[in-house]
Amino acid sequence: MNLIGIIADPDKWTSDGITAAATASIAIFTIVLVFVTNRQASLTRASVRIAERALTELEAPFILVRITDNGMTKKKHNEGYDFGKLRFTVANQGRTPARLTEIIDKSELAPAGEGPPSPIDFRSGNKLPFGINSPPSGESQPFYRDLLADHKTAVEENPLILRKNDLFFYGFVRYVTVLKKTYRMGFCFAFDPHSERWMLVDDEKQNYLEKEG
Repeated sequence: MNLIGIIADPDKWTSDGITAAATASIAIFTIVLVFVTNRQASLTRASVRIAERALTELEAPFILVRITDNGMTKKKHNEGYDFGKLRFTVANQGRTPARLTEIIDKSELAPAGEGPPSPIDFRSGNKLPFGINSPPSGESQPFYRDLLADHKTAVEENPLILRKNDLFFYGFVRYVTVLKKTYRMGFCFAFDPHSERWMLVDDEKQNYLEKEG
C-alpha cells in the first residue's frame, strides 16, 4: 500500500490507510519525543557537571597555613635566638568552608644546605574534633608548635645553632569540602634568620595538594 499516495488523495482513504497513517504519525512522534528527552537529559547532565565544576574548582576552598607568630626572638648582641611557641592558623581564600579533620606538624633542625626533611607519612595524623572549620575568606582557630620543647637540648648546647643549621616547620592538613570531598595539603617552611621570617620551601614533595576521595 502506498501510504504517501493515500495521504495525498483523500478519496483513497480507507480504515486501513487511516490506521497506517496514524501508526506512522505515532512512530514519528515517539522518535521525536525520545530524541527530545535524551537531549534534555544530556543538557541536564551537562548542567550538573558545570555546577559541580563550579563548586569543586571555582567555589572550592583554597587553604594555606598562615604563621601568625614566628615563635623565634632574636637575642641581644646577635647571640642567637630564643625559641618559643610558633602559632599558626589554616586560612581559607576560597568561597566555601573547609572542615578540618586532621593536622600533623613538626619542626626539625638539619645541617645547613641539606634541604628539607622527608615528608611526614600522610597515613598518620592528629585527628581533630568535629566542627573545626576554616571559613570562606577567613581562618581557623590558632594552633601551636612548641619550638623550645622540640629543640631545648640542642639550643642549650649551642645557642648559635642556626648559624650552621636550618630550622624547618612542616606537615599536612586534611580537610573536607561541602561536596564531601577529602583533600590533603602539605606544607613546609624554613626559618630565615636574615629576614626573621618563615619562608615556604620550594619543594613539591612538601608543598602539595592531593585529592583523597
